[in-house]
Amino acid sequence: MRARAHRPLALALLALLHASGCGGDAALRAGEVTIAGTTVAVEIAATPEQRAQGLSGRAQLEPGRGMLFFHEEPGAHGYWMKDMHFAIDILWLRNGRIVDVAHRAQPAAPGTPDAALRVYGPRVDADAVLEVPAGFARAHGWDVGARVAIEAPGR
Repeated sequence: MRARAHRPLALALLALLHASGCGGDAALRAGEVTIAGTTVAVEIAATPEQRAQGLSGRAQLEPGRGMLFFHEEPGAHGYWMKDMHFAIDILWLRNGRIVDVAHRAQPAAPGTPDAALRVYGPRVDADAVLEVPAGFARAHGWDVGARVAIEAPGR
């Protein structure tokens, strides 16, 4: 969602999907992340349970959509692709900037034991992580150092 005029509509749609039980965990809050002039509607995984679930089990993630994970403390928070069905870009954030990116993180083959799953981790500490569809970050010029604006009600 490039144009800011679509933001209220996107947030309303995301809230409606959550209220109706579609699109994942109804308890996830909606927000927005803007990087390099491109805004994505995000679901916010703020609790340990929501972070553990993440995008696992979903069929896809639409362009212009993402999932935002907050951590209580900065750290080298690793992410795996357990029960994922599609590739994603993983962006680690801190102090309003992208600090690392894993482009096109691939899901493991079905049946891969948890102990064999690759863990994607940042090279520097981060306190938030944004997941978007694979290729979205490069397509929009998102890379290390880019400024990040997060609108997360209740945060």
